[in-house]
Amino acid sequence: MLAASLALPVALLCRRIFNEGYWPENWRLHWIIPLFKKGNVYDPEKYRGIHLSSILSKTVERVVGNPLITFLQNHVYGDEQWAFRKNCEARDVVTLSLAMWVLQICREFKIGIYLADISGAFDKVSRVLLLARLEECGVPSQYLDFLNSYLLNRKGVVLVEGSQADPIVLTNMVFQGTVLGPSLWNSFFSDIGKHVVEGNQEAQIFADDLKVTASYAVHVSPNVIVSDLENVQQRAHDWGRRHRVTFDPSKESFHIIHPLFDDESSFKLLGTLLDSALSMKPLVDALLVKIRPKVRAIVRMKHMFSLRELLDQFKMQAWSHLEYHNGALILAKSVDKERIDKMQRNFLHQLECSECEAFVEHNFAPPSLRRAIAILGFLHKRVLGICHPALIKALPYDPDMSFRYHGKTLAANFDQVRAYPALYRNSLWDYIHIYNRFPPGLIEVKIVKTFQSKLMQIAKTRASLNDPDWRKAFQSCGDVLRHCHGNAR
Repeated sequence: MLAASLALPVALLCRRIFNEGYWPENWRLHWIIPLFKKGNVYDPEKYRGIHLSSILSKTVERVVGNPLITFLQNHVYGDEQWAFRKNCEARDVVTLSLAMWVLQICREFKIGIYLADISGAFDKVSRVLLLARLEECGVPSQYLDFLNSYLLNRKGVVLVEGSQADPIVLTNMVFQGTVLGPSLWNSFFSDIGKHVVEGNQEAQIFADDLKVTASYAVHVSPNVIVSDLENVQQRAHDWGRRHRVTFDPSKESFHIIHPLFDDESSFKLLGTLLDSALSMKPLVDALLVKIRPKVRAIVRMKHMFSLRELLDQFKMQAWSHLEYHNGALILAKSVDKERIDKMQRNFLHQLECSECEAFVEHNFAPPSLRRAIAILGFLHKRVLGICHPALIKALPYDPDMSFRYHGKTLAANFDQVRAYPALYRNSLWDYIHIYNRFPPGLIEVKIVKTFQSKLMQIAKTRASLNDPDWRKAFQSCGDVLRHCHGNAR
């Protein structure tokens, strides 16, 4: 009822603001809430300011900006940018990056990587340069007039525990927490890829994180690779100087990826801890160190809560950490993945609950099974086309395999494997073989969650029938051929 009453005046307000190209003065005041990132809580640099503005102003931003956001995503972001797009997640970038690195290693190459991050990204965007970039990309003049007013100086008041600081001037930024801010940042940062890459180098961007990779023959000296990456860094810094932004020195790094080049150093890619040999042991170690104390705390409360409540606590405290890293964990050795499964089995043992009971009655699947279904869901998302364009390009259909099992088989590139076949079998590429053997009834499911629910139901049926191999469901081609054909409905 309220929406119907407000629709007309809000529509008239949106039309007038857009036609006049004027952002109201009353909406130029922002309450800024400091959001702690990590590090020293007493260091102001360790906080990100989130801008809280009028609800009505956000509504107008959404109504006026929706066509602009669609235009920017389709014509300005570029294929390198993954953030702030529908159906694109940081873990998708990690999963695809690792898969492509594995394929290059199996082709007898090694990988050089340059990682960088803009310092204070959203807060350092030149209004003049941004508008020039948007005009260059074909944004209509009426939108440019609107944005010229929208991006003018504002005032911000920092609020901490009920106390407020003196007003500060907000200038040359895209205002974190606003509707248009992320899209405007992506547009501002969008052309860095073509300025920093040369030859076979490729750039990937997630918000303000930049990753540039290149492949090298295995005999190429590490010094040559590092020299190339330093040139990439120089070009990135040149771009930064021209656009009045700086790269955070503490987040810049060079890495060489290959099983024979294990320098025992680890680095993070969008929050996932990786090592140069792609063993994923440091990641497994770090996850277990983080999760085990939480699990022990849950067990200590077992006399205070029901079984279902305890399992729900485990899902929140453990699965929330594990499942972001599924794309990396599939590369871990079997003994390391077993450590994660064993942790969950020990938890159930202390609750006097069997794995089968927990799964069938409480939807509490082993981590290995959940991981397999998550990766297969990632591939199904690609087949449905509800993903980043780069993912579609990287995982094309295989015309030679079409209609052997279904009409949407993906290329697994097995014919390109020249080395490290075990690494190939432990990666996303092996899951492509598995996905390609699903029956048409599963592949035709149009929603990823429904597809994954069907797989989970097949595994539950096997567990309830006391199939000894239900924990290994969907983790081999033979398993899919034995148990999925005839069960797709």
